[in-house]
Amino acid sequence: MLFRSSTEKILTHVTKNCGIKKTFGFLYHEEGKKQDPAQAHLLVPPQTPLVSESHLFRQDIDEYLMKAAVKYGADYRDNTDVVDFEINDDGVVLRTSTGEEFRARFLVDGTGHKSVVANKFGLRPAVPDLRTQSRTIFTHMVGFERYDDTIPPEDRPGLSRGWYEGTLHHMIDGGWFWIIRFDNVPGSESNITSVGLTLDMHKYPQRDDVTPEQEFYEIVSRYPSIARHLEGGVPVRPWVG
Repeated sequence: MLFRSSTEKILTHVTKNCGIKKTFGFLYHEEGKKQDPAQAHLLVPPQTPLVSESHLFRQDIDEYLMKAAVKYGADYRDNTDVVDFEINDDGVVLRTSTGEEFRARFLVDGTGHKSVVANKFGLRPAVPDLRTQSRTIFTHMVGFERYDDTIPPEDRPGLSRGWYEGTLHHMIDGGWFWIIRFDNVPGSESNITSVGLTLDMHKYPQRDDVTPEQEFYEIVSRYPSIARHLEGGVPVRPWVG
């Protein structure tokens, strides 16, 4: 498990498909205008001798963690859809879509937006009380340049690290893009970048007239520097909206 605290150890012992996170970058964009380098922040945290943060390629990392759990005694079931459960004095009973039942002393729900627990107990209100209501469009891409290579040298921040060496955010009115490269460290054999767009639903209500990909590129086209950065990008997994 300690491999996860070091990018070097991940690349050596777990997978060659992860990147490194040595920076947090924020570039602020105005519609129809080239990005102004004065409207940007590149945060370079101090190095520490024991740990480093990583861009984790989830399918490889999740497989590693699953195998580690099995090694330590967990019973693993793949493609098992839990559709209901019951909590009683003896613990919990899980029921699957195929009619199987599993009994356990307690239940840990890590199912995210498809949470059986949240659905059963009505934990998600139809209209959230939060002022922030957002939605996301994302995929994995190959084929586009590092942001640093799309701008002239005089527009670069001139710090010890570059934009590409960490998680880069393109900030726009009502949303933000993330650019998470898995190929940004020596030793990585990946050519994939996680690319996504989070939108404020007050400014960008849900749309049913376009696909997630079409909406993504509609918004990208309004911002010249973002469009230049993503030029040549080819998705390698289905778009999710």
